Amino acid sequence: MAEVSIGTAMRTAHFSSAYAARVAICGLIAMTLLYAASKPVPAQQAHILLDDQKARATAIEVSLAEPYTLKADKRGSVWVALDPFILSKNKGGQKSSKRVRAGDAEIVGSDEELQFRTESGLRARLVVIDPRMPHQELTVSPFTLSSSIEDASERNATLLVAISDCRFRDVRNLGDESEWTPSKPQIVAMSVGNVKWIRPGIHHFKNLGLATANLVSIEW
Repeated sequence: MAEVSIGTAMRTAHFSSAYAARVAICGLIAMTLLYAASKPVPAQQAHILLDDQKARATAIEVSLAEPYTLKADKRGSVWVALDPFILSKNKGGQKSSKRVRAGDAEIVGSDEELQFRTESGLRARLVVIDPRMPHQELTVSPFTLSSSIEDASERNATLLVAISDCRFRDVRNLGDESEWTPSKPQIVAMSVGNVKWIRPGIHHFKNLGLATANLVSIEW
């Protein structure tokens, strides 16, 4: 009888130890998950799209938790919205706010502090272009190609920012105006947020996609 009692006690002790170990492991896993969940997630994510002798282009993602601010020393920079934002402006103590849409773009003026925030629970994206010579004059405008419209124009060095996925053909005329020779057609494919330089010259663009190609043009 004593042997049975001792065996039972040993089995009970072994079961209790194993159970306690499992409980401890489960507790450790739960604490690890809780710690990971409590760690702050970066509200902003940024990465460089382009960095050369003319400009640096940075992609910014803003969450609901924290706005993105362009300080007052960013005169001459260009912002391009890829998603809707609320834009707050502070210039000389005068504050104003407005809604901006995807495709809106502006050159930052002197002593302007800009703050971008999103009202939705999703992240919103913008592209900021910092020219190497911030005081040079730039021309910023929408650049739209529909499925049936072609665009032919003379351009200086131009940076295109894609607001939509797009695919178009670019033919550049070479030589003097009296002896223009079209270059070999170049097919350009861009995803939302991509940037691409267009060389100076007379360009003939044709949209190859089914949907309208929406871009922003920044001409040097």
